[in-house]
Amino acid sequence: MNNLMALNGGEPITMTSLELVDFINSQRKEGEAELRHDHFMAKVPKVLGDEGVPNFRDTYIHPQNGQTYQCFRFPKREACLMAMSYSYELQAKVFDRMTDLEAKQAQPAIPKNYADALRLAAETVERNEKLALENKAQAQALAVAQPKAEALDLIAAGEKSVTIREAAKLLGVKENRLTSWLHEHDWTYRLNGRWVAKQPHIQAGRLIYKEARYTDEKTGHEVYAPYCHITPKGLAKLAQEFSKEQMAVAA
Repeated sequence: MNNLMALNGGEPITMTSLELVDFINSQRKEGEAELRHDHFMAKVPKVLGDEGVPNFRDTYIHPQNGQTYQCFRFPKREACLMAMSYSYELQAKVFDRMTDLEAKQAQPAIPKNYADALRLAAETVERNEKLALENKAQAQALAVAQPKAEALDLIAAGEKSVTIREAAKLLGVKENRLTSWLHEHDWTYRLNGRWVAKQPHIQAGRLIYKEARYTDEKTGHEVYAPYCHITPKGLAKLAQEFSKEQMAVAA
């Protein structure tokens, strides 16, 4: 593989189109034709939609001729969707592969010597200071927004993420209004009949990717259906935005 898998520095685990093609070829059965990267690239817009494709474009340098070529870099959900377009079995294997990498990434680093221990301590202090600043900014946003008391309680308590329907109830708006707002303001996009979070808002900590597992009644295979959840940080931001709209209407 091309060793482009993100596995350090707290970065989200991703898989490039090159790595995904290599992985699919490594799983092919005897007699099956090898998948070509250019054929895979042509299939991406058909599976992910033209709207979502620009979010995952990337480049790589060919090791033999040194030329730069186009590729894609996929987060977990898009990698699974692309694998699913070939088979449910491949989807499950890609999901397990990236889940295993996420678990390894989450394991704390063990310092090998005194210098590593000092560096790890410094990184921990820096991370804690950054989190403190983020929490302070979030608290200031809540003070300005003054959304419904239920939403404030949920955010202040740092509870788990909620569905769009649950968020709409907490914010005191209709579900279709919130759904439309998220789409209009580039928080989400439509993919195969489902609302999916856009990568910038996942990276900002406002939205997260969730998956529901179920067995397809027709094929008997296990299927992973993606859907969008809103984090406490995202809920705080939405509370602020809808509070501004309400004040503008009242004025």
